[in-house]
Amino acid sequence: MNRIFHVVSSVVLVLSLSAIGCQSPPEAPSDLESLLGFLFQHMDDEDPAALAEGLENLHEWFQDDDQLQRAREGFLINNLPAESLEGLDDRQRSPSGLEGIAVAAKSPFCAKALAGLLTWQDFGQLLDNFDLYERTFTSDPTCFGPRECLAVEADSHTKSAWAGIVDMESRYSIQYRWVETSVGWMMLQRFWLKDPVNGDQFEVKMKANYYIGVIMADGGRSAQPVSPAFRNAANGVVGRSGVDIDAAQEALGKAGSLRIHANWFNVDTGVITLPKATIRSTLIRNQVNDSTRHDDWLEGHPMMVDCPAVDPMDGDSGGAGGAGGAGGMAQ
Repeated sequence: MNRIFHVVSSVVLVLSLSAIGCQSPPEAPSDLESLLGFLFQHMDDEDPAALAEGLENLHEWFQDDDQLQRAREGFLINNLPAESLEGLDDRQRSPSGLEGIAVAAKSPFCAKALAGLLTWQDFGQLLDNFDLYERTFTSDPTCFGPRECLAVEADSHTKSAWAGIVDMESRYSIQYRWVETSVGWMMLQRFWLKDPVNGDQFEVKMKANYYIGVIMADGGRSAQPVSPAFRNAANGVVGRSGVDIDAAQEALGKAGSLRIHANWFNVDTGVITLPKATIRSTLIRNQVNDSTRHDDWLEGHPMMVDCPAVDPMDGDSGGAGGAGGAGGMAQ
């Protein structure tokens, strides 16, 4: 009986997803798409010069308020160079069949606080939507948030419901890195799916998944009216309240961090007739909601935040102030 109920509920959710995701996000500008692919490719260069230049170009792109506003609504991206997949591991990888999304979000917290949270050993406490979340670092990650070390790596083993429907057990390789640029320090996160994963029903299969994220310092911006596209991007499958959307707008007017996410994927939806536009829109909403979840956690745990008012070139100016100077979570 429980199995039947689960399948019926899943079908209802599929229909709901199709209804809310009928309009596909616009194509990303070619310069932004190329930059995101470039950053993924050069994430672990031994010499950070090319990576720093790419990050500076990304920073310049986002100084345009109109471009930022469009990026907050989400873009489609397709340009992940084949050479960017070479050397990730021992698997033969191809960008064939990949499509992706990019979206930007503003956080009231500094890059150090967010970096510390993302590499926190107990990060799984935030993930109530995961049935299993195990992450193993190759070295002690507590040095990363306060930038006492510039890179850490991890492997993850997770189980969660893809699109809220199909359970998938996945294994990922994850990398985190700090890079100093002419406009301040920036943090990058890159991960990729180690092997294709079969879902537990409907013949759904995740063939490939690649992600690059960037966190950079960002000053106060002039808030623009909320567009229907942004409101849709800020809403989850169940939906976030108008208060949450207003808070996202308010964050623009304060100093903090800009978070840029790019996610490429190749998913076979099996017997589910789920439009590609629905998958894209759902991933954008999930990415926005994940960023909000991180901010909410830091807001509720001020002892984990250390964002002093310093020189903007340090990449940590502005943002929410922490309680004490020990760095909390990063210790």
